[in-house]
Amino acid sequence: MASCDIVTFGIPLMARSVAQDWQRIEHQLSATVGSIYNQTDPNFRIIVACTDRPNLKIKTDERLEFLTCEQRPAVDHTAFNTDAVHKRIRIAQRLKQLDGGYLMFADADDLVSRDLVAYVRKTAHPNGYSIGRGYMFDAVRGWLAPFPFSLDARFDLESHTCAVFNISADELPEHDEDYSTRFVHLMREGHPAFRKRAEAEGRPLLDIPFRAAVYVRNTGENISTRAAATSVDGRTTFQAYLDDQLEAQRIERTPELDAEFNLKDAEAPPTTARPMRLFRPLIGLSVLVATHRRPAGLRRLLTALRPQVEGRPERSIIVINDGSHDDAYAEIVAEFADVIEYREMPKAVGLGAVRNAALDLCRGAYAVFTDDDCEPPPWWLDWLLARLVAHPEIDVVIGTTMPLWTNKDFRERLQGEWFLPQPSRLGRWDVFVTANVAIRAELLRNVGGFISSLDVGEDTELCVRLHRARARFASDYRWQVRHEVGKPTLALARRYRAYGEAQARIGAAAALEIPRAIRGGFGERAAAFLRLRREYARRAERAFGPNPLVQARAAICAAMVQYAYFRGLAELPR
Repeated sequence: MASCDIVTFGIPLMARSVAQDWQRIEHQLSATVGSIYNQTDPNFRIIVACTDRPNLKIKTDERLEFLTCEQRPAVDHTAFNTDAVHKRIRIAQRLKQLDGGYLMFADADDLVSRDLVAYVRKTAHPNGYSIGRGYMFDAVRGWLAPFPFSLDARFDLESHTCAVFNISADELPEHDEDYSTRFVHLMREGHPAFRKRAEAEGRPLLDIPFRAAVYVRNTGENISTRAAATSVDGRTTFQAYLDDQLEAQRIERTPELDAEFNLKDAEAPPTTARPMRLFRPLIGLSVLVATHRRPAGLRRLLTALRPQVEGRPERSIIVINDGSHDDAYAEIVAEFADVIEYREMPKAVGLGAVRNAALDLCRGAYAVFTDDDCEPPPWWLDWLLARLVAHPEIDVVIGTTMPLWTNKDFRERLQGEWFLPQPSRLGRWDVFVTANVAIRAELLRNVGGFISSLDVGEDTELCVRLHRARARFASDYRWQVRHEVGKPTLALARRYRAYGEAQARIGAAAALEIPRAIRGGFGERAAAFLRLRREYARRAERAFGPNPLVQARAAICAAMVQYAYFRGLAELPR
């Protein structure tokens, strides 16, 4: 049987390490896979891209394939989406090996109609299909409603489980950096743009004439719901709207609908949570802050931290001033004397040395690092504590940063969109930034703390030693602080060149790849810069709006900063 006669379902699955409830994920995935195995036409295959192989509760066969992929650092809901995109690309690469054909991506907790494969194979539309209408299902309450809720909306704007593409092998990527393929073009703006992009290339998708998929809510792992949990924008309101409309427009669940979509298996299982203990041991948390010539930023930080440490003897704040103490700092010390321990260095000694001085005063079991250009949310330490109580084996908790907007001008958007200090990946290792990380204090002391001579890249270098010491890391995108943005472009470029140079010195950065042309002559370096500019130009409209002049300026500035980083990395041994 030719591959084009088979419908391939691709399912990206998050790793166990970043899941809130892995057993719940296995339960929902079993329901999703079950809805596919219920197809009236058996000519399908399923490719699950996963870091950990799940234990499914249903009988499967050779039509199900598990594709092992590393988990991208899950530090915010955008990074969750990035990880899912990464795994979809891996599925596409596998489909290329299988000669292409009909491809449908499904979220790991959604459901499809048992008639979907039969319809696709019977009609065999040359371009593929989109799902304009479906259902929404509440896994906890068992409610079902037609979705979308209004006649002028579409299902494919709200769910990834929304399209079937007919795509040939030569239109699929061969490797992760294969950005020129039709597949990448279709995926570039996510599922809301699938139909628009297919129409733009002259290959419009055919709307399936029946409700062909179910968007499952309240599974505990929806990316959009995770985003709402930590958002301060209208997304939280939208999630409440969905719940209200689901209740208002719910319909009767019939045995026929249950069978068509495998709804019964998608219902939330009875809770398996252990009874909460009345008493839990207190975990000491010491917030360590290095400050230098930022009294206003320090005041903002301490104002946010005060309510989180007052009356909590197991929590403390230690502030070390790196040789810039003055009257403005003296006022802050007096204002927050009841909640901070303050020391001043007689002269500037650098971040590494200052953080080591703070570590010497750390009394908590965990040293919690943030900076004087950051602002944590009111739940910052409580969230960390909950994570550590639930998983006391964790040595390092990696949090993320979000932009601290003031007027959202061009400079702020440039840094906030593309150059905010964020956790990253160095070879096979997760790398934190000291703007938001918690490290077991005893372990940090055992590995020797920070390298005092490093003022840039000191956090990356420490990460390498912690990984080599077999520290247990956990990334939590929901644990976040807001970070100042708005540095001038030249200052950003200088900073990023310093980052590159630091990573080159660290040595482990040999796992990083840089364009060979960066080391070449003027012509090759100019060509490398232009390639970077084109890459950022493709992403500029979403961040900077429709004005082409603003987009061009953003692409040039971003390319300048990225090029400076690569030039710093060019210090790597050849």
